[in-house]
Parts: sequence; structure tokens; C-alpha cells
Amino acid sequence: MAIVMNFDPRKVKLTDFMKALGQEHPVAADGNLRIYNAPYDDAHEPTMVINVETNLWRDTKSGAHGGIYDLVYEITGSACLLYTSDAADDLI
Repeated sequence: MAIVMNFDPRKVKLTDFMKALGQEHPVAADGNLRIYNAPYDDAHEPTMVINVETNLWRDTKSGAHGGIYDLVYEITGSACLLYTSDAADDLI
């Protein structure tokens, strides 16, 4: 029997996601912006900027940007499929 959780990954704060990746604190902060070492870049330079108000990110070096799905894709190099409870209901 499948376990269905009511979980929407889009609501995960990107700053909390970065903590889960081992970056407890940003390299710098300016207003609602938090600057982190890019976890998807081999150089791990501080080029990833998260806007805590919009929960979106942008890389100042590569131009990559988006929400949590885009960040996971940038880190893993592949798309991941996460289901909300509505989508999971369709699978059962």
C-alpha cells in the first residue's frame, strides 16, 4: 500500500534546503538576498543568490535561476518527479 503525504516541495524554503546540503549560513546577506557558495559548481564560488521573499534563486556566474525544482536539477543534472497529494491520488 502506498503512503501518500501531503507535501509540496515548492513550499520548502531554499535557505532550509541549503542548510540540508550542509551550508548552515550564507556567505553574505543584503536585505532579502542571501549569497551562498554554489553547490552545483565544482569551484563552489559564492555566486548563488537566494531571494528569501520570493523563494527564488539566481546564479550570477551562469545565469541559471528558478525555484527548488530548478535548483535540484542544477545539482543532480536530472529532473526529479515529486508528487503532491492530488497527483499521488491519481496513481492509486
